[in-house]
Amino acid sequence: MAFSFENKEYVIKSDYATINYRICLKPTKYRSNDSLAIQMLCWADDEFDFGGGWEPYDMLTTNLVDARVPANENSAYVETKYVDWVRENKIGNPTDIYARSGFNTYVLVDFK
Repeated sequence: MAFSFENKEYVIKSDYATINYRICLKPTKYRSNDSLAIQMLCWADDEFDFGGGWEPYDMLTTNLVDARVPANENSAYVETKYVDWVRENKIGNPTDIYARSGFNTYVLVDFK
């Protein structure tokens, strides 16, 4: 299935600086259970004039093997720090289902 966020660019502000990053999202699958995985890529300008390119920034989704299984193949768990960003950019709809792993809390999101 194609997602509405594919082939689009977004902006995200760094947690550690006042830098805005160009972000694109790449859907794929986790190997362990074939559930939805979404990788965040950021545009890296090349200081050596090779043209730059997309490189890994973070994973938008998390593979929580012990958590409740998503209701459909377009759902995945997202760390709470990204939930507002997902909602603001109309990438997906957060649900009322939460899971914890380690020190983090994750929200099940239905992606568009």
